[in-house]
Amino acid sequence: MAAKATWRGDLISIVDWLAHELDHLGVDVQLNTFADATLVGAMAPDIVIVATGGVPDVDWFPGAELCLSTWDALQGPQSAAGTVLVV
Repeated sequence: MAAKATWRGDLISIVDWLAHELDHLGVDVQLNTFADATLVGAMAPDIVIVATGGVPDVDWFPGAELCLSTWDALQGPQSAAGTVLVV
C-alpha cells in the first residue's frame, strides 16, 4: 500500500525481492487461506508464521466520520484535498 505514494514507489522492490527469495528457497507461501488446526496439522510444518498485517481503526471516536485512514488516502488521494491534518 505504501508504494502507491508517488515518492515511495520504490518500496515495491522490497516486496518483489522478498517474494523472489522465498521462491528461490522453495518456501510454500499460502495467502488468503483460513488456517485452522486441521489444515495446519495436515501440512505438518516445521514452523508456522502468522502474518496478518494491520487494519486501520478510525471508527471509535467522535468526529471519525471526518477521518480517512492511510489506506483510504492512498487509494483515493483526491479525497484528502484541501487543508489536511495528519495525526
